Amino acid sequence: MLERQRTEVALEQSYSLLQAVIEGTPDAIFVKDLQCRVVMANSGVGTIFNRQVEEIIGKDNTELLPPEIARQINETDRRVMTSGEPEMVEEVVTIMGITKIYLSTKSVLRDASGNVIGLVGVSRDISERKAAEEALRESEEHYRHFIETALEGIWVIDAESKTIFVNRTLAEMLGYSIEEMQGKSLFDFMDDEGKAIAARQVELRRQGIEAKIDFKLCRKDGSFRWAIVSTSPIFDSAGNYAGAFAMITDITARRQAEEALREGEARLREQARRENLLNRLASQIRNTLNLT
Repeated sequence: MLERQRTEVALEQSYSLLQAVIEGTPDAIFVKDLQCRVVMANSGVGTIFNRQVEEIIGKDNTELLPPEIARQINETDRRVMTSGEPEMVEEVVTIMGITKIYLSTKSVLRDASGNVIGLVGVSRDISERKAAEEALRESEEHYRHFIETALEGIWVIDAESKTIFVNRTLAEMLGYSIEEMQGKSLFDFMDDEGKAIAARQVELRRQGIEAKIDFKLCRKDGSFRWAIVSTSPIFDSAGNYAGAFAMITDITARRQAEEALREGEARLREQARRENLLNRLASQIRNTLNLT
């Protein structure tokens, strides 16, 4: 008799603990029978439907939800009870004009003989998380659009100076496809003089120093492009150098114009020097003729 009482007390304590856990979780926990009627629910389920739990018990999806949503959830519930396999699904629920997204885990409930008698489910409101994910996705799309349509070339290298990202502008500037540039060393796109300059610049990036320099880059066909290269270092969360980010502005046309201007000015100076020499020579000849 005493042993039985102890067992009953232990069972009552376990049940109380289970009830406390079920009621203490913010997730909705429910049990449904084979007709998809709710036979047990915690206060989290009441929060979803904005009803007292007592008003929910005994009702099926069609009595609690709009027809289309009820149909979709019924399909999931019956599929789980038929297959015996648990499922994790996202369920979009609109109640009183408010739409929320729930991540629901559902598995079959069996009796002592192993027969399926219903299902048990846990639903978590992930509306805020989904909204944040959507905002992040849109932000990434805007960022990606900016990167791909930027007039400047964009180049990202890792700590070993290997290319991990270039945009289309830079690839076309150097006559490559994006795929061809991926994984290549920074130094593969410059001559010996450029490699020496770039090595010094990489060391400055490792020290956390930004820079903007005019630089000559080698194209795939062997020709060159002049560019303004604006570079910033990248560090990981531990403060270790992880690579560099660079904006590349093609100034080849400007450099060619400047070179043409310098050559033109040099020609003008040479022409002026020759004219001055000829004038002096002519003056000397006249003076000589006058003397005679």
